[in-house]
Amino acid sequence: LKPIESEIINKEIILVPDGILHQISFASLLDSMPTTDLYHTWPFALKKYRFNIQHSARMWSESQSVQNPNSRNNRLVILAPKDPTLTYNIEEAKYLIQKFSNVRRIKDNLQPGNRFERMQEAKFLHVSAHAYSNANADRAYIKLLNDSVYSYQIAYRSIPSDMVFLSAC
Repeated sequence: LKPIESEIINKEIILVPDGILHQISFASLLDSMPTTDLYHTWPFALKKYRFNIQHSARMWSESQSVQNPNSRNNRLVILAPKDPTLTYNIEEAKYLIQKFSNVRRIKDNLQPGNRFERMQEAKFLHVSAHAYSNANADRAYIKLLNDSVYSYQIAYRSIPSDMVFLSAC
C-alpha cells in the first residue's frame, strides 16, 4: 500500500476488483513486513485501514446514497454467542458495537422465536458463530450455545436484511 498511501482518504480503501482480482483476500494485505512468526501480531492493513469491497461501482454508488447510517432503518443486529470454543467472536462484536451507534446484540438466552424477531429488525445482520454443513447443504446450521439455527429455518422466515455477514468456521 505504500505507493498509494498518500491517496488514502479517511483511512478508507474502496475496492472494486475485476475478474481474477476477486480471488485476492484484501483483508490479508500487510502494511509492512512482519518481524515475527506470530501471525496475530502481523501489521495487517486491516488494522490501519477500513476496506470497502464492492462488486460494482454502481453498488458502491448506491451505498453512498444512504442518508443516515445510524437510523432505525439501518440497524445492525449481532448474533455472537459467548462460546468458549470461539476465539474472537465476542471481540468482533465489541468492535462492531464501537463502530455503529444503532446496534442490537441478540442475547444468548433468547428463545428461538424471539431470536428471529430480533433478526427481523436488522438491515444488516452479523452472525459470528460455528457453522456446519453436509455435502448437500440441506441441513446446514449455525451453532449457538444451547441450540442451532438451521438454514431451512432462515429460508422459511422473512428476514429482510440487506446484508447478512457470516463470520464462521
